[in-house]
Amino acid sequence: MENETDINKAEFEAYENVRKSGQTNMFNVKAVEMLSGGYLTREKIFFIMKHYGDLMEKWPDVRGD
Repeated sequence: MENETDINKAEFEAYENVRKSGQTNMFNVKAVEMLSGGYLTREKIFFIMKHYGDLMEKWPDVRGD
């Protein structure tokens, strides 16, 4: 099972870029995978969703809004 240390800042940024784009519902994992250029796997997407708050605390500059 993945843990927070398995997600790097670039992956979290990729997730945030998709989220901020508003192009898809973030629960549409296939679309998120595609819009991230295949950079994010299904497992990483669900991990980020579950631990979003912790990751945002770790890298607050990623949100930028």
